[in-house]
Amino acid sequence: MNYFKLLVISAILAVFVLQGCKNDNYDSQLNEALAYAGSNRHQLELVLDHYRGDSIGLESAKFLIRNMPGHYSYADTATVNRFYDRLDSLNSAMKNCSLKELQEAIKDLCEVNHVDQFPTIDDVRIISATFLIDNIDGALRQWREKPWCDRLDFDQFCEYILPYKTTELQELKSWRNEYDNYFADSLERISSCSLYRISAFQAAETVNNCLKQYFSRDPYDYEIPLLYYRPLSRLAIPFATCDELCNTGLPAFRAAGIPVALDNVPVWGYGNRGHSWAVVHAPNGKDIPFVPIDGSPYTTHKVNETVGKAYRRTFAQNRELVELNATQPCVPEVFRNIFQRDVTTLYADTIRVSLDVDLKNGDYIYLCSSSRATWRPVDFTKVTDGKAVFEDVGKGCIYLPAIYGIDGLVPVGEPFAIERNGHFHPIVANCDSLIDVTLYRKAPLLEYAWRAAVRCENGVFEASDSRDFGKPIHIGEINASVDKAGEIAIEPQIGPHRYWRFIGRGDDAVCSIGEISLIRDGVVINREGKVLSNIKVDSNLKNAKPDKAFDGDVLTAVTFTHPGEAWVALEFTTPVCLDKIRYSPRSDGNMIEPGDEYELVYWSDGDWCSLGKQTADGISITFHNIPSDGIYILHNRTKGSSVRIFRIDKEGNQEWW
Repeated sequence: MNYFKLLVISAILAVFVLQGCKNDNYDSQLNEALAYAGSNRHQLELVLDHYRGDSIGLESAKFLIRNMPGHYSYADTATVNRFYDRLDSLNSAMKNCSLKELQEAIKDLCEVNHVDQFPTIDDVRIISATFLIDNIDGALRQWREKPWCDRLDFDQFCEYILPYKTTELQELKSWRNEYDNYFADSLERISSCSLYRISAFQAAETVNNCLKQYFSRDPYDYEIPLLYYRPLSRLAIPFATCDELCNTGLPAFRAAGIPVALDNVPVWGYGNRGHSWAVVHAPNGKDIPFVPIDGSPYTTHKVNETVGKAYRRTFAQNRELVELNATQPCVPEVFRNIFQRDVTTLYADTIRVSLDVDLKNGDYIYLCSSSRATWRPVDFTKVTDGKAVFEDVGKGCIYLPAIYGIDGLVPVGEPFAIERNGHFHPIVANCDSLIDVTLYRKAPLLEYAWRAAVRCENGVFEASDSRDFGKPIHIGEINASVDKAGEIAIEPQIGPHRYWRFIGRGDDAVCSIGEISLIRDGVVINREGKVLSNIKVDSNLKNAKPDKAFDGDVLTAVTFTHPGEAWVALEFTTPVCLDKIRYSPRSDGNMIEPGDEYELVYWSDGDWCSLGKQTADGISITFHNIPSDGIYILHNRTKGSSVRIFRIDKEGNQEWW
């Protein structure tokens, strides 16, 4: 946010002016905050004076005040409170409406009230001594009284328990007691178990289970930004992204004195998106990750993902980020937030990367990860003696070094791969060694899509001249990899038949398929047939619609179970001969689709360069005479936007990164 960066830079510049007149009783960073507070300095000094005889209280106050510049709140709280009153009323009035209707109504309310334009102000310039003292006393009381806080040292207390807010824009009011009715009894109940009584892990699980009772999350992410002013109001809205779930859950954990923090990856090493989650500081000293409300500390979290860089939200300023924002005219958005620190080693096997660069001493350089067809900064460092050294870089990823200016990122070197074994090598396409490649996908099959796709495995295609398939003829079955579409050639001796079906068999037979195309003389003839199925007519399952298997859209699907056998079929008025059956498992839309136009690009000289366009006529597409040893992206120029970088292995297969 631009205003946020301006606040940070203004704070730093104010410090430079006032360095000569600082009070020797305070450390320099504390004096920076007091100076930047302006007319509100007196309120902060009242807090410091209040704790003069209490060393722990005084150090707690100093921690909050010295790190306060850059934390911000709404300036016009009257307007914001009126908006939240309307939001609460709207949410209550629409309890019986669909989630989509509620989503659109809240979105419209935010737009009409211009929520994204509400003015903000630095906390250090408005916070009251009464509020800050009340917060410090409450946090210290939790630290002393909550048995699961016994193992926290002072630094951990300062980050996990002490902060007077859990996210920016949260209302500056006492909030720790607001959650008592939600989980106080449940926490009291587990205290009768000696082991649970001292476990922050179990306390977090208990509070998380209580939150689930008040929050029913829509399975589809839908972001309503900036609604964190009243945490309990946000808790009542039944949909959220992972980031919003974290911001909704965190104040509840902190209100119970449970040491919980928030971590994130700017972008996965193997995917195109970032992710946020919470961590609870467990009795064994380890930080256990989970997504509040949607997950549980007891369940594993994203253990199969590849992490390039990971960061933890902090209340304390990261002084390296303060300097970056204060000295650079342009900073990537991810690093405009000065309240975060690197925690990559908690989630990845890492390596130290040293690059030779043609830049001046003190220049900043960024390490970037791929996100679709762009690069996103995930780390930064200063150049020293022609070298850029990046610490704790996750293995198993491809990175690009770049500088950042008014026009965005500018590459300053070739991309490079860090293999999982730590082997480092630059990636330069070899135009002197050309290869042919056959491609089946434009992005990898990820876990959520794989779980749906594998349900078609062992499904069988049959033909018959009887509507009840009394004497079926076996055509073929799905036993190939489900990450791509498939084709089954029909032998001439099969002959013509009126009925053609896809069937799953077993005690709880599953019929699950994304798309089936019956092809005669190279033409799909689905429309000539009538859809049949043994699905129950009164089924309420949204995917139990047999026609979805033949509608020409791989993103629709049919999935249902039926005792003994579950099937969908096409009935023709007269027997038909087929050349082949083409099928797609339930799909994410990233397989090659016949009729769509595709463009293959490769990285060269700091940009993506086209290797040509083709229209697919089957389930794969082949490009001839392309440079070897590069990184590539395959775009579907007809529809869709999801893509992922890949390399070509020695066998000619796509190797996703």
